Amino acid sequence: MQLILVGGFLRSGTTLVQSLLCSGKGTGPMIGECVFLRGVVETYLRSLSLFEDHTKDYFDSPEDLRQFCSDQAGEFLERTWRRLGKPEFLVLKHPQLTRYFPPLHALLPKARFVVCLRDPRDAVASAVTAQRR
Repeated sequence: MQLILVGGFLRSGTTLVQSLLCSGKGTGPMIGECVFLRGVVETYLRSLSLFEDHTKDYFDSPEDLRQFCSDQAGEFLERTWRRLGKPEFLVLKHPQLTRYFPPLHALLPKARFVVCLRDPRDAVASAVTAQRR
């Protein structure tokens, strides 16, 4: 399985990009945002920042913590991959995950990351239109 994570600012086209990628051969279906993965990386970062005060009682080293969280993220992705029929490419998105792409790369070094950019004026106009609906 090859993992592709799509992120970007809200209303920047992440859903469109995920949809386009999921329409390709060998990709899984387009599914909802991967909120669970955000929880894994937030737990990792919080535990890492508190390592000397608290986390060291549970893990041998920061690397041990990283490996544990990497395994947790990997198990979640493996489960998702199996549930979706074992596609060659697993395309997931969650705009709020974008700021965590650097630590996610530490947890999932083989993942590919796509960041959507859009003219801020268009993103704001889109948000206003969506809010009116």
